Parts: sequence; C-alpha cells; structure tokens
Amino acid sequence: VSQASHPDPILERRAAGESVREVREESEVSEPDRVMQTIKDGPDANCMNACLASYFRCPISETPELHASTWTQEIREWVRPKGYGYVTIAVPTEMVFTETFSDGYLIVSGVSKRGRLHAVIYKNGVLWHDPHPDSDGVDKVEEVDFFYPLEPS
Repeated sequence: VSQASHPDPILERRAAGESVREVREESEVSEPDRVMQTIKDGPDANCMNACLASYFRCPISETPELHASTWTQEIREWVRPKGYGYVTIAVPTEMVFTETFSDGYLIVSGVSKRGRLHAVIYKNGVLWHDPHPDSDGVDKVEEVDFFYPLEPS
C-alpha cells in the first residue's frame, strides 16, 4: 500500500503533537465521504477497505492489504500509528445492537443478500453507507468494529 501518493492527515497531525481527541473532534464536524469498494465480488472483495477509507477519510489505496487469515492484525497495525486500537465484538441479537450501538459511525458486518460476509457503515443505528454497488446492506448485524483511542482524552 502506497503512502507516498497522498499524505495521511491523521498521521501528520499526530506527528505534529495533536492529541487523538483534537483530531477526532475536528473530523466530527463534517460527514466522511462514502468510498465505494473497487473489487466488488469474490474472496478479494474490498468492502472493509472501503469502510476503513470512509471512516478514516483517506483514499482506499492507502488502506492496508487485508488477507483472510490475518486481516484483524493488519487493521490493528494500520490504525496504531493513527493513535487507535481495534477490536471486533460479536452482536448476539438485534436488540443488543439497537440498545448498545446506536450512536455515531460504526463499521459493522454480516451476511449480505449475495450470501457473503460484508462490511458496511452504520450511523446512529441505521445503514449509512454500503460500499458495494448493490447497496443492499447486511441482512443482520453480526459484528461491530471499534476503533478506540490508545491514549486518554
């Protein structure tokens, strides 16, 4: 993944001494762009990359190359220099999702109508962006991805 073509604004601001909180507060002022996936089907589909690009406001080309067996570690390594950690939490029921995860932007995953695991972004508890051209979302939210600051705000 090339970092030279487009500077990462989060990394630049963190390197300049701004706290995760300062960077996060300013980025919350405007809505992120909805980045579409560039590989739409098959085992190499990059819906998670499109969600990461939308969430972190960068081109999809600057997101990490994700592999089936190591993608969670690859995401952790990519967000760590930005000042974030990463964890995925399974969602046992729709009621738990609705009651617990209804605020802000969240990358969530579940099975799409195409029958494959798929990542989308929810905002305040409802589908905000599906990076696949079909825009069908997921049938049921099965997991929620969290990016948490590595330092207290």
